[in-house]
Amino acid sequence: MTLNLHDNCLVQLAATLTQALGQIEVRNRMFLGSGASDRLIGLDAILPQTGKVQEALQKYIGESPFVDFVSETLSRELYEQQTFQSNEIKPLSEIEPYADFGSLASRLVTEFNSLPWRYTVTVALPAAFSRLFCEHIGKFDISDTISIRKGESLKEEFPLISGIAKRDEAIAGGGLLSSPAAAEWKNDFAYLQIRIVGFFGKYSATEPQRQAVDTIRSFFGICIAQRLMKPNWTYTLYSTPEKYYIHKHTDGNWVPLEAENLETRHSELIRGLVMDDLNGHSDTDESLVRRMKIELNTMSALYRNAERAQHLILAAQWLLDSYCGNDELLQFVQAAVVVEILLGDKASSDQTGLGELLANRCAYLIANTHTQRADILVQFRKIYDIRSKIVHRGKSRLTVFERNLLSKLRWLCFRIIQEEARLIEKDVKEGQP
Repeated sequence: MTLNLHDNCLVQLAATLTQALGQIEVRNRMFLGSGASDRLIGLDAILPQTGKVQEALQKYIGESPFVDFVSETLSRELYEQQTFQSNEIKPLSEIEPYADFGSLASRLVTEFNSLPWRYTVTVALPAAFSRLFCEHIGKFDISDTISIRKGESLKEEFPLISGIAKRDEAIAGGGLLSSPAAAEWKNDFAYLQIRIVGFFGKYSATEPQRQAVDTIRSFFGICIAQRLMKPNWTYTLYSTPEKYYIHKHTDGNWVPLEAENLETRHSELIRGLVMDDLNGHSDTDESLVRRMKIELNTMSALYRNAERAQHLILAAQWLLDSYCGNDELLQFVQAAVVVEILLGDKASSDQTGLGELLANRCAYLIANTHTQRADILVQFRKIYDIRSKIVHRGKSRLTVFERNLLSKLRWLCFRIIQEEARLIEKDVKEGQP
């Protein structure tokens, strides 16, 4: 499957790109000069602006597909193939092998037309989860594109050394005062692996990369909501970000392309996740593994039916974010958004008011008794009043009472996600459309 652009489009792209390349400069022999993207900006107008091809390009790259493809492809080649030269600015034509703009443009257009390309994104799972998974499960396919695998099973198929010196140094990382050690998979760790198609750049995140990170966020958000794992914050003096590794499928092999860092806020939370023992009621390996299998099967039902579960998957991302960082006001709003995503309805809220609508839907979805329903209605109205004060009037901090409401709000998020997941899983088992 390729873009299969019309021949006239390909010819026009190549001709226009040939002209644009003559205006591009290179700094230090390794970096595109400032304004390089501006020199290419009109090229995207040559592409189809409506229809399936335009939708595919948005999905595979983003809003500026050809400009991003060209600039990111050249950026990777310059970084990996050239040697740094200080205080040097040259036209692209003076750097081998870019002197022949016609040949370069033809190559780039041909490569662009061959999209989408296949990639995997792989991230380590927390130590507590990894131990149980590696000892008792070993491999689990959540969907056709998401799986969990042991580190030792990745070594042969997904090497972490490409043979390209600069790329391997970047993948290995390392500090200013030390040489980087080669990256390697940890045998006793489990890894979440996401398969995705499109295009990954060198410096700017494209849409597939953002989608992969969103999947990582939703996975951990669902784990927290289903009470499979829970946050366990610990202080570390020097916190290193969690990496995810990108591989590209090339000539029948998975070749390492990049190692990117998760955002610090996500890294700190994910690294500290531990198994949720349900307040001591599930504290043996046997019970934890049994629950792990149950929850992974629930996740499988969600991700295999992603269109139906789209709202829940998005809500899980917001739930994870509501635990990140130290800004309690932001966390409160993010947790409230979880409820709005799952239970909100603009048409109905225009009639009854969003807060009242959410309160009633929440109470009727998760309450088991009339008394519990009434209590949820009272609590949620207080919660939504705080949310409105933060958003519309501003607050500087949460009081002790309001922090307790935040804990209550997160519990409501848990219960709503659990019930929505149960309903989706039930529909899937019963074959409901």
